[in-house]
Amino acid sequence: MIGIATTALRATVLLLLCACSVAGDDRAKREQAFDRVWQHLDENFYDEGFRGRDWRALAAAYRPRALEAPSDEAFYAELNGMLFELGVSHIAVIPDDRPEWIGAPSAFANGEVGLDIRLIEGQFVVVDRDVRLGEREPELRPGAILRELNGLSVDDFLAEVRKPPVSAVPEPMAVTERAARELYADPGSSVRIIYLGPDDSEREASLLAFERGSAITLLEGIPPVYADFESRVFEEKVGYVRFNSFHPALLDRIVDAIERFDDLPALIFDLRGNVGGDFNVRRTLAERLIRKRTVVWRYRGRRGTDEVVLDPHADAYDGSVVFLVDELSASSAEELSGAMQALGRARVVGNRTAGLVLVADTLRLDIGATLIFPVAETSFVNGYVPEGKGIVPDEQVPWDRASLLDGRDRQLEFALELLLDE
Repeated sequence: MIGIATTALRATVLLLLCACSVAGDDRAKREQAFDRVWQHLDENFYDEGFRGRDWRALAAAYRPRALEAPSDEAFYAELNGMLFELGVSHIAVIPDDRPEWIGAPSAFANGEVGLDIRLIEGQFVVVDRDVRLGEREPELRPGAILRELNGLSVDDFLAEVRKPPVSAVPEPMAVTERAARELYADPGSSVRIIYLGPDDSEREASLLAFERGSAITLLEGIPPVYADFESRVFEEKVGYVRFNSFHPALLDRIVDAIERFDDLPALIFDLRGNVGGDFNVRRTLAERLIRKRTVVWRYRGRRGTDEVVLDPHADAYDGSVVFLVDELSASSAEELSGAMQALGRARVVGNRTAGLVLVADTLRLDIGATLIFPVAETSFVNGYVPEGKGIVPDEQVPWDRASLLDGRDRQLEFALELLLDE
């Protein structure tokens, strides 16, 4: 009995030593990741004063909790909690196995059921329906209210996005993107929906998600992007271009559309739901819209302010321009529309944008995650800084359920009326 007990004790001690070794390795990895993030922000965050926050005190508060966190998810929650204390956009640590943390499933998800939604008067309302849905669930169309997505309600999604750590993403955008993650599902998976149709009677549907096509890498460490594009002409007078991200793979198609519409008197850029993207894309589009050499953006960083001075392209578009935006328009979508508005080159129609307007960079971490962090703050020629405030439309036209039920896009209609009446 003594020999068996001794053997068991030795085995227990060995197991404990192994557990301590693993825990020690985990702690060392966490320590390295936390310190590298803190140090990199200390040297590169765009505001040397850290927006009035004591950066060293934040590290002292969050570091012990992060290193002792009971799980990897809890570790990242503490690390992001420290970053979110700065109250800015374009900042987070995204683990490789949690790409959904980056948000914007409309850009990053590989499948969808074909419904686009917005939060209207506290309810998720369908604002667009993909033609690939065909004749399935004809009542599930613009204007329909989604009561539940896979058993989750608006209140459930709100409770989730309000759970710490809470980022600088505005709550209407955060809760809509979280709900959209149920609609942008893996191809072949089923999404159960309870909704109110045009007559407000409750219905239930189960939709299979379909594949979205080829994805394109934008930045190292950021999930691949699925790019959508559309162009057409209204009443032979107004060109229309819609795209969901400022991705280099879409640039040629956007420029080709602008050139095709060169003889038309007016042009609409539909940036509703556009999550932003590449600087070179927005710069190229700005060059296609300006009429003279001018400062378009100013970027304030740790080492001073840089001015972006652009010359108009030889084939720049010379007609009237309107940008359509809404509460899900972010980053480059705000930079381009806001810059053209500030220059008096374009009018903006729709809802106030998200206010997520900083220049971002990335840093790869050995722990298996990517740090996204802001290196500059954007301002326009009129001095307006859109970060945290968004772009205020010249004509504020909110989403309207009654119009959607009638098959009308009130924001687009308003933009067309502005341009056709000129």
